Amino acid sequence: MIAVKKNISNGSLTNIVDKEMENYTILPDAISTISQRLTEKYENTLEKMRAITAPVQNTTVISPTRVCEKISENKLYQKLEKVGGRNQQFMANSPEEAGRNFADLIPHHDELYALNSNISFDGILDEQPEDDCDSSCTEITQRLRDWIKDEESDYYADYEKKFYDHGPAEVQEGKPGSFKVSCSLEQFIPVTNCTPRGEEEIWGHGKLCTACHGVYTLSKDCFPRFVNSVTCGSDDDRCIFDKMPKAHGKCQLRTLSFKVLRNQGTPKCEQWMYEYIDVPIACECYLDKSSPSLSATPSQTGNSFF
Repeated sequence: MIAVKKNISNGSLTNIVDKEMENYTILPDAISTISQRLTEKYENTLEKMRAITAPVQNTTVISPTRVCEKISENKLYQKLEKVGGRNQQFMANSPEEAGRNFADLIPHHDELYALNSNISFDGILDEQPEDDCDSSCTEITQRLRDWIKDEESDYYADYEKKFYDHGPAEVQEGKPGSFKVSCSLEQFIPVTNCTPRGEEEIWGHGKLCTACHGVYTLSKDCFPRFVNSVTCGSDDDRCIFDKMPKAHGKCQLRTLSFKVLRNQGTPKCEQWMYEYIDVPIACECYLDKSSPSLSATPSQTGNSFF
């Protein structure tokens, strides 16, 4: 038995080839051919190893991310102005702004006398200068300032309660109203006395429904936060009485749609979108169509008592 050993050295790798050839004579040309084939096989293997172990170039495309920012009040107002959504007589974001600009939605008796007199009031509806704040302006401003203080006090009180309360987690989570998906009117803050039904609102005519002037608040993720509004009296929604007395009508709110902004993001990474809210601006009486003795339209029979 003849044993042939061939050492092939290339770099740091050494291959030892053992071939046992029995009853054969190994010629030099055969040894050269075997050596060449083994060398080629080694080089092919080395190329594959280089392809596997070679460092991969970073070709990952980083998609652009939205830059987090806190948008200023002026820019938010500009967003509303672009879509015609800013109305200073009905919307404000601070007590001072509301006091200066909010219109009185319910005329008072002394104002009615002035409007029905011969006195000229040219320019009475002009916007007041910022340093001129009448009694209505002062009342609105102070009421909203007090509300903000109470809101902050309630916030910290709720925070402390949650911090020190070690009750079950399932009780503290998932409370109704904790998650809002849209802006809505929250708390009504009266700013003047209500005008009761029966009071003279138009010269020689009495009001059919009690109406109260005030300001509705929106949540902190909505802009602006204060909305000028009217609400009906909560004690009784009846109107138009006969001598029985029986009510033939019902008081209902008349609303007007306004466009506002809502932050879908976080306080540090804001993302504002447009929304509509329906704001009550008047309290009106609607006649019951089933009333046997009263009608909203004149009779078509043509009969007359005179």
